[in-house]
This record gives sequence, C-alpha cells and structure tokens, in this order.
Amino acid sequence: MFGKIALGAAAITTAAGGGIAAAPGSTQGEYRPHQGKHQETRQEIRTAIAANDFAAWYDIVSNKEDSPIAAVANEELFAEMVAIYELHESGDHEGAKEAKESLREAYNLRTRQAKKMET
Repeated sequence: MFGKIALGAAAITTAAGGGIAAAPGSTQGEYRPHQGKHQETRQEIRTAIAANDFAAWYDIVSNKEDSPIAAVANEELFAEMVAIYELHESGDHEGAKEAKESLREAYNLRTRQAKKMET
C-alpha cells in the first residue's frame, strides 16, 4: 500500500518497504554544517543539567554565540532548570512544561518560534 500525506512543504510517501522522501525543492533532510555543532552544544547543556554541574553549564551558555541565556545565567536559573529536568525524569511532563513556561516569563526568554513571529 502507498499513501501520501502532505506536511507543509514536504510530502511523505510511505510504502511497505518503508521510506520517506522530501518534496522537490524541500531542504528537509539536507546536511547543514551548523546543525551538528548546535546539537552537540545542546547535548552538553543537557548533560551539565542532568549532572547538576553549574560550572560546566555556565561555561557553555556564557560562551555560546547569540545565547539569550548568557545575559541572565546564574545559579538560581540553573537550579530551576535542574528542577525542570527532574520533573521530566519523574514523569511529570505537564509540571515540567508549566515550570518551563514560568521560567521563560520570569527571565524574559522567548522560544525560537516566538522570535520568528516578532520579525
């Protein structure tokens, strides 16, 4: 059986043998050199939070280019991020989501989507 589902600019084709194909002209799936470094940095941040390692976390976020957190990075913010991580780990994803939204408001941190909507 074949089926097509249109998702934004990309069309995904499924078949019994499996496979996903991007629509012509789509950049989906293309390698972008900056993505690897970004993912690596995100993983380093997550590792520091999981280990409750403020010094490592601060070093990463304060040296990250265009980091909205760099200007407000402190031990209190880090402790709140660790608490959010612990909520996720305990399975309280809704509580973690609410805490994250509250944290964004308290520190005036916007998501990438919110930033895009402003421009």
